[in-house]
This record gives sequence, structure tokens and C-alpha cells, in this order.
Amino acid sequence: MSGGDSLDDWIVFTDLDGTLLDHDSYDFSPALPALRLLKSHRVPVILISSKTFAELSEIASTLALNDQPMIGENGAYIAYPLKWINHWGVDLPRAKRQGDYLFEDFGADYAEIRTILNALRHNNGFRFHGFGDWSVEEIQRNTGLSLADAQRAAQRIASEPILWEDSDAQLAAFKATLESNGLVLLKGGRFYHVMAPGGKDRAMGVLKTRFEQSSGKHYTSVALGDGPNDVAMLTQADIAVVVRNPHSDAIEPAAARVIYTQAAGPAGWNEAIHTLYQESKMS
Repeated sequence: MSGGDSLDDWIVFTDLDGTLLDHDSYDFSPALPALRLLKSHRVPVILISSKTFAELSEIASTLALNDQPMIGENGAYIAYPLKWINHWGVDLPRAKRQGDYLFEDFGADYAEIRTILNALRHNNGFRFHGFGDWSVEEIQRNTGLSLADAQRAAQRIASEPILWEDSDAQLAAFKATLESNGLVLLKGGRFYHVMAPGGKDRAMGVLKTRFEQSSGKHYTSVALGDGPNDVAMLTQADIAVVVRNPHSDAIEPAAARVIYTQAAGPAGWNEAIHTLYQESKMS
């Protein structure tokens, strides 16, 4: 690792599908050695994904990361565990409480997004379907998720994944019309995502600042992602790790340092973290 930064000064931001989780099976086991290494050094590992809070909290619990904040729905909000807030002494007076979490919201809510999408479909004739149009069973069929995971994916707060069923010309018009209504269109691995402007990079910058202000030290941000909707997040990081994904278009983030893994998915995740760790020991 350049600059002599030690592992103790890292903060890791990671995408999930195709990155920490296998693109097809959602398995994360190849990344477990690296996750254990980071945990042993008390490195914050922040899940940052298009997934909902219901999905993220389930994954975070499985990975023993539920003591850390999570960034949901492509950066639409940060969910802070109350125990994290109490430990770091962060003041979030405008955040909304839900159970044992505080939510810092950055954009339009789901009902507003659905209202705009329905109006555009009716008035402009755009052809697409989103999660809000489907039953849980239809979400399951269109995503390959289990029924329980499909139920969690349906619990949206601030974004709508859609399957585009129209022409490329209409897609360009759709994107422009969304922007005139204060929304943006992001391309994900399986779906396009409709949400308010901002994205993963903004939420990542906010959260890194909160860690630094609370701890009084500088963190080196390491971000791992695999697809086009991760580019802004990766560019924001001190070190960007592009995890190989044979299902995705090639990406080239403009970060200060960019690493490309040889292995795909969680095996690539594990490869990158161990490579950086070895570098940190030699610096």
C-alpha cells in the first residue's frame, strides 16, 4: 500500500452483487479469510449496495458486520446502528429512527418515485416494469432470489429497480425526462435503478467524514466494486479495487490508485485485500 498507511487506518467500502457476493449464487465464502483479517484489525467494513435495508441487515448479520453503518439503495441513505452512534458520539438531529437504526436520507422517497414513474409510463408510453409492479413471486422469478430474499428486496425506501422493455432511443428520452423530474437512472448488474441524484459516492464521502471527525484521524478509503454503477464510488476512494466480473462491461474509475483483480467475485475480493495487506506490512 502506498504512503505507508497501516491496516489500522483503513475504512473499506464494498459493493455486494458480483463483488463480495458471487454474481449467480450470492455466495461469499471465498472472501471469509479477508473478512476475518479485517475484523481482527478492527477495520470498518461498510456494505454499500443497491439492496434494501432489509436485505443489507440480513447480510450484515450473517457476516457479523451489523455493528457498522450500511449504505442502501445505491447511496439513497445511510443506516446507522444506534450502538455505533453511541460509541462514536455522532449527532444526527434530522435522522429518522427505525428500530435500532437511524436513517440519514438523501433524496426522494419510494412513493414519490413510483408516482413519477407511473405518470411517465402513462403520459409518455415508456415500456418498463419495476419491483412495485410485481408480486413477491414475480420479483423472485426476475431476480433469482429466494422467496424470503425477494420479500426483503420489495421493502424499498428510496429507489426503484426496473427492467427496461423499450428501445435505446426511448431509453435516452426516458433518462432525460427523469432528470427533468429530479431523478436519475443508474445502470446496475441486472436492472436500471431510478432514484434521486447523489449516489454511492456522496454517501461514502459523508460516512468517511463522520468516522474522521469522530475519531480525529485520517482514514484511507478502500472501495471494491465490479460494475458501472460503482464507478463514482470507486473514483471517490483513495484505493479503488475493480473486482473482475465477466458479466459486466469493463470500468475504469479515475481514483488515485486502481487495482484490477484476477479472480472474480468474492475470490477477487479476498485477493485484493490480502494483496493490500501484504503491501502495508512492507511499507
